Amino acid sequence: MDQEIDLRPYIQALARQWWLIVGLVMALCVLVVVSTSLSPRQAQARGDLLVIPQSSQLTLDPRFTERDATMVTNSANQRQALIDLASSSALEARVAQALGLSSYRSGELLAKIEVTASSDLIQILASAPTEAEATQLAEAWTQSYEALVNELFSGSNPAAQQIDEQITSAQQRFDVTQTELDSFYASGALVQAQQQAQRLGGLLGGGVEAQVRLYSEYLTRTQELNLILEDARALQAQAKAGAPSDLAASLSSLAVRARLAGAEQLPVQLSFDSAESFAQGQGAADLASFVTVLEGERDRMVGQADVLAKALAAGDGSSVGLPDDLRARYEEELSRARGALARAEGQEALLLQRRTVALSSLQVLQTKRDEGQIAQAAPAVSVRFVGVATVPPRSLVASLVLNLGVAVVAGLFLSIAWIIGREVVRRAGPAASKGRPTPTTGERQADHPISSD
Repeated sequence: MDQEIDLRPYIQALARQWWLIVGLVMALCVLVVVSTSLSPRQAQARGDLLVIPQSSQLTLDPRFTERDATMVTNSANQRQALIDLASSSALEARVAQALGLSSYRSGELLAKIEVTASSDLIQILASAPTEAEATQLAEAWTQSYEALVNELFSGSNPAAQQIDEQITSAQQRFDVTQTELDSFYASGALVQAQQQAQRLGGLLGGGVEAQVRLYSEYLTRTQELNLILEDARALQAQAKAGAPSDLAASLSSLAVRARLAGAEQLPVQLSFDSAESFAQGQGAADLASFVTVLEGERDRMVGQADVLAKALAAGDGSSVGLPDDLRARYEEELSRARGALARAEGQEALLLQRRTVALSSLQVLQTKRDEGQIAQAAPAVSVRFVGVATVPPRSLVASLVLNLGVAVVAGLFLSIAWIIGREVVRRAGPAASKGRPTPTTGERQADHPISSD
């Protein structure tokens, strides 16, 4: 069974030493009265700041993965951060600069500030010798705090500069790809390949329009060959009559015109010593052969034109009338034209893809920068300055009553603790001696010898 604690010795000790309790309380009261009466009165001013939370949620482009802010902070941490900022050394430095204090000790202004927070209202209580100084300090502190918080929560994004640099690089890439595409189109390679392939495909594939074009081409070449034949025969007659002085030039002109008209193999020698040697030698025979070749070419053109005319009259849209050698040549040219068209289209597709990728990158970066600027313009929290008002000073009597109450409580606690502590120590002595072994009779006589009278 537990041993009960006896409180009577402690109460008796308090009763015996009542004078110590009363003396200590009276001494503290006198000390409080003197210190309260002699201490200078401090004026106070209070500045109010309202914390405004975010009223809307900003949704950015779904292509951008945004970090969830709740992973690193919450409303309680954010609230505590706002309160800690109100009593930070960085804010003290701003306030000192706003007040024009060139030199001050760190913590000197913080000692005059008391920060309290209730709901979304933060209160700054400033103390100073005069009301004007307290009001000035409270106003400077609250305004500097408002500027600091709004700057921190809506300041520039460190990644904005990197995004601007990426936008500049993307713009340069887009300009290069656009220039390459413009140069490709300006060269006309794609258009030429398309037209050549379309023309040759039309000639080989038939169709009324292709046959009409071919018939018109035959008629044109026939007319050209007739004109060349007339000039050749006239030149032949002149050579027999005496050979004109411009024979060489006339022969050269006839040869060029014949080749342009389609007669490529021409047995004409343009080199001779004199007009007499031309008329008597191989030159005259070559000119005669030249006339014969032109007549055969003209007759062939006339025959092909007749075949095409009959096909068109009968409504036949196939490639009737196209000679085998001409068809083979057109097929070879069509193969080359299609190869050139495929290369041109491939180059166009590659340039368009490069331009599209560069444009897409530029648009994404610009959208990211714009949405980042919008997000910075709508911070998660902001602070608004409400105002500053002086706090009425507490009366001397009220201060004395409050301080005396504190002194009485402190005196009672200290004196009672002192008396009880001494009593505990005093009673602990006999209890320790009870644990010692009982001395024998001889030992007691040795310790206390009996003296004889």
